[in-house]
Amino acid sequence: MQLLCIRQSLWQREAIMGKKELELISASAGSGKTYTLTDRLAEAIENDGVRPEAVLATTFTNKAAAELTERVRLKLLNQGLSNDAQRILDGYIGTVNSVCGSILRDFAFEAGLPPVQTVMPDGEDQAIYNRALADVIERYAPDIEPAAQRLTVPEWQSIVKKISDSARTNNIAPAQLSGFAIRSWRDYQKLLPGPARSEKVLNERLTDSIKKAIKTIDLISDTTKRTAEAFSTIKQLMQIKKSANDFTWLDWARLSKLAPGKNSQAHFEPVVKAAAAVLEHPGLHRDIESFIKGIFVCAADGMQAFADFKARYGLIDFVDQERLCLDVLSRKDVQENLRARLDLVLVDEFQDTSPLQLALFLELMALAGRSIWVGDQKQAIYGFRGTDPSLMDAVVEGLVREPAVLKDSYRSRPELVAFTNAVFSKAFEPVGISPKCVVLNAKRPDKKIFNAALHAWRLVGKNHDLRAQALARGIAELLADGAAFQVEDPETKTIRNIRAGDIAILCRVNDRCAMVADKLEESGVRAAIPRSGLLATPEGIYGLACLSYLVDPSNTIAVAEIIHLTRDASDPLGWFEYFQNKSIDSKPWQGHPAIDALDEARQKLFSLTPIEAIELALHVGKAHEQALGWGDCATRLANLEALRGLAATYEGHCLVQQNAATPSGLVLFLNGLKNGDDAQAIGRDKNAVQVLTYHRAKGLEWPLVILYDLDAGERANPFDVYVIPSDKEFDVNSPLAGRWIRYWPWPFDKQKKDVGLDERTDNSSEKKQLKQRERNESVRLLYVGMTRARDYLIFATNEKGDAGWLDSLIDNTGQTVISRGQKLSSEDNKGKKEDVNLRDGIETVQVGTDKFKFKMHFARPTEITAKKTKATVFLPDSKDGKKQHLPARIIPSSQDAFSKTSFSIVETIKVSEHMIFSGNVDWQILGNAFHSFFAADSSDMPQDKRFAIAVRLLADWKVKLLKPQDFLSASDRLQVFIKDRYGEKIKMYHEWPVNIRIDNQKASGWIDLLLDTPKGYVIFDHKIFHESMEQVKDKVQNFASQLNLYRRAVHEATNRDVFEIVLNLPVHGVFLVIQ
Repeated sequence: MQLLCIRQSLWQREAIMGKKELELISASAGSGKTYTLTDRLAEAIENDGVRPEAVLATTFTNKAAAELTERVRLKLLNQGLSNDAQRILDGYIGTVNSVCGSILRDFAFEAGLPPVQTVMPDGEDQAIYNRALADVIERYAPDIEPAAQRLTVPEWQSIVKKISDSARTNNIAPAQLSGFAIRSWRDYQKLLPGPARSEKVLNERLTDSIKKAIKTIDLISDTTKRTAEAFSTIKQLMQIKKSANDFTWLDWARLSKLAPGKNSQAHFEPVVKAAAAVLEHPGLHRDIESFIKGIFVCAADGMQAFADFKARYGLIDFVDQERLCLDVLSRKDVQENLRARLDLVLVDEFQDTSPLQLALFLELMALAGRSIWVGDQKQAIYGFRGTDPSLMDAVVEGLVREPAVLKDSYRSRPELVAFTNAVFSKAFEPVGISPKCVVLNAKRPDKKIFNAALHAWRLVGKNHDLRAQALARGIAELLADGAAFQVEDPETKTIRNIRAGDIAILCRVNDRCAMVADKLEESGVRAAIPRSGLLATPEGIYGLACLSYLVDPSNTIAVAEIIHLTRDASDPLGWFEYFQNKSIDSKPWQGHPAIDALDEARQKLFSLTPIEAIELALHVGKAHEQALGWGDCATRLANLEALRGLAATYEGHCLVQQNAATPSGLVLFLNGLKNGDDAQAIGRDKNAVQVLTYHRAKGLEWPLVILYDLDAGERANPFDVYVIPSDKEFDVNSPLAGRWIRYWPWPFDKQKKDVGLDERTDNSSEKKQLKQRERNESVRLLYVGMTRARDYLIFATNEKGDAGWLDSLIDNTGQTVISRGQKLSSEDNKGKKEDVNLRDGIETVQVGTDKFKFKMHFARPTEITAKKTKATVFLPDSKDGKKQHLPARIIPSSQDAFSKTSFSIVETIKVSEHMIFSGNVDWQILGNAFHSFFAADSSDMPQDKRFAIAVRLLADWKVKLLKPQDFLSASDRLQVFIKDRYGEKIKMYHEWPVNIRIDNQKASGWIDLLLDTPKGYVIFDHKIFHESMEQVKDKVQNFASQLNLYRRAVHEATNRDVFEIVLNLPVHGVFLVIQ
């Protein structure tokens, strides 16, 4: 129905405005899109009367825009049209935002804008938004925060930002958001049963049932673990919160799922039944409604505050550019000017346009004599960035009667093309894409020397960690026998053995990429992956040191780093004497080539920008020559470019903040970067396997591609912010009309199943629509992954071959597209001690009537034995014959700090379930965060203040895997344990310093928590481990010396004994009492 309305609306518009020609080119992966784009544009200029300066062309990246311009100019020059090749530079060619910027500059007077606008650099919008919104958040927090805590939605400020962003990219005014809040709540109400008459009755019923259960449960007769855990849950809850009036809705959900042992079920049944009424609770209804409305109102005011802030400082961002440009295009005088000026509008990668950009393109199409849109609806994978493939699909269906289709594939081997043809000609039909836009003719000839194109790797291992090890081992073995996988060199077109740089591993999420890259490195295979720590690399340290010394010649630390990294042979004794006696005129580093060159260049510094200053420092310090001597040349040179990029980031930051950008300011900026903000460069190193997400792989290709994470299932979650298409007739003159924003909060935090609301949501039309939307996007994402391969495609699954992603591909009849699992033959494994079901062989895969043979290989994890490449460390030569002295200071946390000491665990007390984390965890940072909160928290503080501290610490440590309530719960468990075990008459000292002298050595450290009790002292040590409990019990022996040293220090300082030492393991929910 919507498509019919679109067609009618567009054809009516043609009748009113006159026929406008639109050529839509459907360019599948590897079908020569760039060549066709260049050819169409050059042909239009050469043969169709299109003036070169009258071309408006938008591309997805600046690189693509530059490539298009140069290719067209070269083609025109080859045709002898040098004048046209020059004139095309006067057209509008660039990214959408750069083209919008050019239009706004040309029509600044008409738009009421200054001729030059300060556009915020990419990445600065979040900082500016936070500054602009600070007062708004503070004003609304008292109303929103109480409901947010009860709903366990701590990071509600990010939801406000998400709603604001969605509104701006869909040209939705702030005034509309209050109506969306009402609509969101109205739809949410349909998921809930009617509210009970009295919340007081519900609260009292739950409180009384818990109290009764605590009194009647007999843990002596029922010793089951399940009963002990259920009892611990209700007891701790009542100790901390006293009654159901203080419970969060998460607490209610947890109580509704208590599962004690059989003998105690009757005691818990009233608790479970009372808590199961949570969906009827009037308080829950009230919290959800007030939270939704508060968030939307805050977002509306935040949008206005953001706009006012930018106007005050003369700033605009990319969305502002697009919106202002759309406003300018609605003016009659501008329309007349552009109608005379534009002959051709060309849109590249049209499928990746945002709704606001789509509205722009439709306006431009009406003004130009001709339009060409080039792209591939099958590769519309950026829905998470705000694009709307369904809107684009609908417009294309109505706008274009017959798209031109590029039917030939020049990238992949015939076997790969045939397989993707068979799979996606069927899988895309339910999405609304015809097989004629999918099926390609393979034009690249195959080579007999090649191995099979299709492979299935079964990774043996019960978890992702082991399977990643197995994958790494498989790749290491593949590279060791490079002749088994011959590839065609993309540049020389010659056949050669495969190398690491020919391989790409595609994962669904960044955390999985990091895990795979780590396993590759452990196996001796280098991996190219986005990493932080640029300023910790030798080239980063050296470059910053050169800049620091150039700016400040008294910076002796920078001098030391330069000399250390350039293998200076100066006598360390000379350095010592210089610093002992500053009257010495001769500096020991005088005569060092790099330092002398920097001294000579310093006089130029005062007229240079920060970018020019870093360029000067790298040049005179010969950073490139130094980097080439450290190996891994491509990566190190790319990192030096990344260092220059940080200088550009600093200048952009100063521009937005309206501060002066200086070389000394750049040094401070670089030294102040937090972990993760100094990203290393990502290069196409021929000796490193590329590990990246499916999304980042778009537009790239490799000889061999490994598809990982094929077991990833659908994650349709309606409890988030979504832009909902209009349910009314589409109006091409106002393509964004009727779109609205829905937000539903999930009130039970990590409790996602069996809480009542999940079942009700599963049957909702909203959930079904979202599942279809995500299924369509997963089909497109898998298509992108499968079409990156030139020579070989490997499907990596677990040893059983589970691949839910592949199994989710269905045809028009609802049948699974790919039928897998039939094994035609096996290799002869006689004499091998392997399961007969885990043998390499051939697996057949059927797609419709077509059959494809996959070469199957079982890869197994192994002990990491490959040698790692060690960084070169430069140290002064040791002098023989000198007496070796013990270090003056002892580090208590060192295993050999004091003496070889052991202890025994006398009690293991479990107080909660093990915390579950998904993705990669930096355990050191997690431990620091827990230590910080335990030190800052107190049960005497108001709950909102404790919550605020937890929020701030999570932000400071950049811990995203925990919620503030996790901190509060862990601290509450610690407080309850202490009071139950040691009573009320105690004093607590957090992060207590200790110092002790042992013979000629000194030791100092910090006790995490020291209790002063009537019986004596108790030392608490907080430990964060990721291993199993059995492994932890072995590992904690490593800390015996440290704890014994603390015990001795306390005794010597107070003459009182430490009668007990307790290890607090908050992640495991366990206290270990040791002797």
